[in-house]
Amino acid sequence: GDKVSLQDGAVSFSQSDVVLATNSALRVSIGRKSTTQKQWSSPQFPVFGFGWDLDVPYMMGTYDSRDGWNAWNPANPSAGRCTAGTFAPRERVGPWPYYYTQTIYAHMYWNGVNINIPGYGQELALKSNAAQTMPTDGNTYQGTTKSQWRIGCLPTIKNGAGEGFIVKMPDGVTYHFDWMVTRKAVDLTDNNSVDAQGNGLDPWHLLAPLSDVYLYATKAIDRFGNTITYTYDQSSPNRITRIQSSDGAQLDINYNASGLVSTITVGSRTWTYA
Repeated sequence: GDKVSLQDGAVSFSQSDVVLATNSALRVSIGRKSTTQKQWSSPQFPVFGFGWDLDVPYMMGTYDSRDGWNAWNPANPSAGRCTAGTFAPRERVGPWPYYYTQTIYAHMYWNGVNINIPGYGQELALKSNAAQTMPTDGNTYQGTTKSQWRIGCLPTIKNGAGEGFIVKMPDGVTYHFDWMVTRKAVDLTDNNSVDAQGNGLDPWHLLAPLSDVYLYATKAIDRFGNTITYTYDQSSPNRITRIQSSDGAQLDINYNASGLVSTITVGSRTWTYA
């Protein structure tokens, strides 16, 4: 169905393709939604075809490709992407011809970290403060959202370096975001030369090469210990291959030679895409 953002008025569409019930409140499901990012530079990234994003649990932010997702805290420059507690990228000088001359500020390209969880929605990660009550489960929590999703830290991720995240929902379900996928984004460029009408003239200069960096969830666990696991292809990290619950509900996703979803199977049932 369609949704209208109360923040900017944008219309988006989502479709749940396969949903399996389990013996808990957790669901085994896969779907797609209209993209909120430009896909032109990575035509093989959207597994459901151009114009669709995979609708599974993920966190995403746009970062300078030279750094990747490395959050920065001036008070603690060595902190990781989660324990920095800011989520924001460090600010660098631009590439040629701006070496050591022009600072590229985060607000020029970074729009925060979005957390997408089907069934709950999509919200922006916010820095927490001392007045907010955090879970007392032994984890370190650095952030929150408007709906009181609590954002904590994982020391490692499964397919790269650095920290991951956990997000604990108000109903006790915890998601582990530790599968990294990077998609080339539209670079930040600048042109200081204009004609009499104010139109930019060549050459355009590269200020910052940009990438959309995703951390997909590999596990969801509720407060009773029921789990959902998400499995991805090690050689093609953007391809999800299986979603399975601890009580046996399972769907498998297969791909064609172009990297697009070809079939989804559940037992003897098959959904075919063309």
